[in-house]
Order: sequence, then structure tokens, then C-alpha cells
Amino acid sequence: MRLCFLDLETTSLHLSRRPWEIGIVWTDNFGQSCHNVSWMIRREDLDMANADLASLAVGRYFERHPEEDGTGRVYSMAEALQSVADLTCNATILGQNPSFDSYTLQLRMAEYGILYSAHYQTVDVTQLAVGYLAGEGRSIAPPYDTSQVSDTIGVIPNAAGLKHTAIGDAMWAYEVFFQVEKLRKESV
Repeated sequence: MRLCFLDLETTSLHLSRRPWEIGIVWTDNFGQSCHNVSWMIRREDLDMANADLASLAVGRYFERHPEEDGTGRVYSMAEALQSVADLTCNATILGQNPSFDSYTLQLRMAEYGILYSAHYQTVDVTQLAVGYLAGEGRSIAPPYDTSQVSDTIGVIPNAAGLKHTAIGDAMWAYEVFFQVEKLRKESV
């Protein structure tokens, strides 16, 4: 089964949110090789009237969006969502709070008549790492600080300076998942 490590940067946290950046890292062979892709969504599809400036600031929208600085490629929402639907069909979605991202995609895909067909269970890699650490007798109190969890299991979060970019956070989730798998196998 394909594993898709997914992250979105969104215009807000409320239900009218739109993804303005989508990043996916995937593997079909449980980490033997991986691929990645990202999409920046064109401004006219983002419903910026309902955007939250704080949410936009987290992902550095005004610094990074191609239509703000005049560089790079943008995609229509429908084009990007169809590509995501094709890539994630029957896949397991993993990430940091992946239910937020999956639900966001489901809401938007429904608007465009696109079927969201990823597996219904998502895997939160932070929760997975915290569970592993608890099994090893090392506990971290909630709410979980992803940087602390990463440090504790030996993953430098977003070492390439890609924190709060969709592809950077998807890569981080990939690294956390496979580090937990490695640590689990070593402790057996």
C-alpha cells in the first residue's frame, strides 16, 4: 500500500479554509525509495476574503507564494486536487495532525466533484513517536511539541529550513515515521 506523507498550508483554521500549498512525500515500498511533489494554488481559488492573517503568516504566504513575488508555477484548485486524489487513491495518509489536512482536502474536493479515496484511517506521526517513547519508558506531556518529540527520537525537524512549508513538513513526517520504525526494530 502506498504511504503518503501529507501537509497543507491553509488560509485559516476554520471550515472555509483553503489549502494554498499542498505537499506530499510518498513511498510504495515502505521507505526503500521516496518521491515528492507540491502544488501552490492560484490566488483566485483561495477565497482570501475569509483568510486569516495569522494562518497565512505561519506558512509565510506573502513571502513564498509565487503570485506574491512573481516567480514559480501556480495551479488551479481543481487541477491540484485532482492530482492529489489520483496520488492518494487507496493510500494511507500520514503527517502531523493529518486528520486536519485530510478533512480540508475532503471539503474542497467535494466542492469540485472530486472523490477523496485515501484510506479512512490516518496516522499522526507525532502520536506514533510519543507512543513509542512511552513504551520505552520516556514520556512527554501533552500538548506535544513536535520539535521536542523529534529531538527525543533523533530527528532534526526540518533541518533544511523548510519548517511550515507543505513539502518540508511532509518530509519531516516521513523522517519521523521511519525513525520510529528503525528504533522499534532495533529495540526488539
